[in-house]
Amino acid sequence: MLSSQGQILAINRVATQLLQKTNQQLSNQNLSLITNSSEQEIAAKLKSCSRSRTPVPIAINLSTDTCAITNGFLYTPATSLEPAQIILRLEKHQPSSCNFHVLSLEIEKQKKAYRLLKKSRDELTEYKSELEALVTQRTSQLEFQRSALDEHSIVSIADIKGNITYVNKKFEQISLYSQQELIGANHRILQSKVHPTSFFKEMWSTISNGKIWHGEICNLAKDGSAYWVSSSIIPQLNEYGKPEQYISIRTDITKVKAMEAQQKDINRLLLIEKELTVQERQKSDKANKAKSEFLSSMSHELRTPLNAILGFSQLLRSDTDSPLNEDQKESIDYILSSGKHLLNLVNEVLELSAIEAGKVECSIEPLHIVELLADVESLITPIANKENIQIQVESKENIIIFADYTKCKQVLINLISNAIKYNKHAGSVTVTWNRTENNTVKLNIIDTGIGIPDGKKGKVFGAFNRLGQETSTIEGTGIGLLVTKDLVKLMNGAIGFDSVEGEGSTFWIELPLANVQELRNTEVPAEAPKVPDVIPEATETPVIEKKHILYVEDNPANQRLMQSVFDKLPHTLEMVENAELGQERALGDDFDLILMDINLPGIDGKELTQRLRETEQYKNKPIIAITAAAMSHNIEEAKGLFDAYLTKPLDIAYLNNILNKFLTARK
Repeated sequence: MLSSQGQILAINRVATQLLQKTNQQLSNQNLSLITNSSEQEIAAKLKSCSRSRTPVPIAINLSTDTCAITNGFLYTPATSLEPAQIILRLEKHQPSSCNFHVLSLEIEKQKKAYRLLKKSRDELTEYKSELEALVTQRTSQLEFQRSALDEHSIVSIADIKGNITYVNKKFEQISLYSQQELIGANHRILQSKVHPTSFFKEMWSTISNGKIWHGEICNLAKDGSAYWVSSSIIPQLNEYGKPEQYISIRTDITKVKAMEAQQKDINRLLLIEKELTVQERQKSDKANKAKSEFLSSMSHELRTPLNAILGFSQLLRSDTDSPLNEDQKESIDYILSSGKHLLNLVNEVLELSAIEAGKVECSIEPLHIVELLADVESLITPIANKENIQIQVESKENIIIFADYTKCKQVLINLISNAIKYNKHAGSVTVTWNRTENNTVKLNIIDTGIGIPDGKKGKVFGAFNRLGQETSTIEGTGIGLLVTKDLVKLMNGAIGFDSVEGEGSTFWIELPLANVQELRNTEVPAEAPKVPDVIPEATETPVIEKKHILYVEDNPANQRLMQSVFDKLPHTLEMVENAELGQERALGDDFDLILMDINLPGIDGKELTQRLRETEQYKNKPIIAITAAAMSHNIEEAKGLFDAYLTKPLDIAYLNNILNKFLTARK
């Protein structure tokens, strides 16, 4: 193989044998060394070969007679960096007619080999290009992933002794050490005093056995500040499964740990507060219990003497056998009025206390406003007529609201009663209602009264404040509106007012609108009877039959009052002062009706009644409670036990009606 100038580039073993020279002697020498031609002559003869890729005859005489150059052709290397070369065929001097044919076959073999070689080189070149492109792509991806990891995580690499061999920027930023300070240093440079030795022993035991370790570590920065990281340490294993280096990937959780510490403090404080709250609740429950017991006791102690005061006053006022003169009647009326005022004050104070103690419960149900106002109007009209005040109910739409029947009725009576009391002579009270945009019903009580001065409007719902009417002749307790406000609030409602001094006031309440078309048949809650302003007259003539009555009562004044009541009745009354005697007498005789006090010494009236109800003799006979236990929980506890529940002080006329109901028939 020669260059275009005749320089020998390669020679095979057979050619060296024919020329009787070594490869070293011929390599890089000009062909003129073994021919009788000069270099210029050889270069001229080779031109014909350099123009053809097929064998071209050429005559070059060699120095030896054993062989000769017969032909040559152009050979182009696979890479463009190498120059074109000329291959010459060297043959022995064996003149023969088949030499040319043999030469042609050899050339074809070489050309085929050349084509295969070129194809392989082309394929290798293409594969190399694809491989280089893939390597470039993967390198770019890895670089991006490393960059993304560096943006989020704190990364370092350490050898098997824990000496740092690589750190990223995040590591430098959080540790405050430079890369130069960290490379070659041991990870112990960051160790804090937070973790015990056993912590690090466990870590090293895990990673040195080729396992991944996860955990949270507190490290110290260069300036001595502590920081927390959530760390994963991954051992890189060699072909024998042994760690050769450790890659650590961390996330800064310093803020999270600070929040956890704050949360622990908060939890600790909450626990303390909870314990204090439990203690306070226990104290509050104890106080509420004591308050309830006190209220019950006060109710009983106040009502007991009032029972005698109002009871005997009613008997004197209604005595037809020995009628009073006008002066005596006026005195008795003062006693009755003052007693009722005191009773109302007691009721309102006790009710306010019960609301504040959370002892009042509401039974919310759908109510027809028209029916509710009809009940209120029937009770309030006699009072209005007495004061020459006209009641007008202008709205007619039968809207249904959600409220507690008893409490809503009480609220309306309180507001309308105030509108009557603080009205002008021959004035009026108007009741209207309408739907609002808030899915509520607004009820307005409008009066033509004295109005409220601007300077006193902020005290309207205050306790024991009568807004300058303390010395007037108008009776009042000063807490009625406060109780009313609390009752409205209990029914999920709102209350307010508008007033102009000298012209009148409008008090309004808003209650939830019911989304029902008709009111369910519900039993109206029973109320403890109040002493009416006018003692009702009997409208029916009873058929009088003599009955035998037992009264269980420990208070002598109450016994005397009841005896005075029965002195005017055809029935016989027998009285005992405790439950034990009451049970003995009830079972020893056959009474038609039993009047039962509840607060008795020893066994109370409820337990005695329960015992009697268990007997066939009194299973269905009327037993009526006559008691000063008038709190709502007292009435609730006795529900279903008594045929009637009358609270002291007694309304004598109401008592007579109850007795007539259970003891006599009507014509």
